[in-house]
Amino acid sequence: MVKKNLTNYVKDFQAEGKVSSDPVAIDAPGGFLFEWWLVFWYILIARTNEKHSDAVASYIEVVSVSTLYV
Repeated sequence: MVKKNLTNYVKDFQAEGKVSSDPVAIDAPGGFLFEWWLVFWYILIARTNEKHSDAVASYIEVVSVSTLYV
C-alpha cells in the first residue's frame, strides 16, 4: 500500500491491526521465495511419502491436532 501511495489506508491499517511501521527484513540466504518453496516441498513430500524428516512430521502432527480445536 505504501508503494501505491495509499497513505491514509496504511495509517488506518496500522492503527486497527496494531502493525508496526518499521520495515521487516527477511534475511533468508536463498531469498524468501526459495525458503517458502523448501517448506512447502518438505511438507508435501511428508504427506505423500513415508521418508521424511522428524521436524516435518512434528509440524504435520501439530497442525493436524490444532485444526481439531478450531
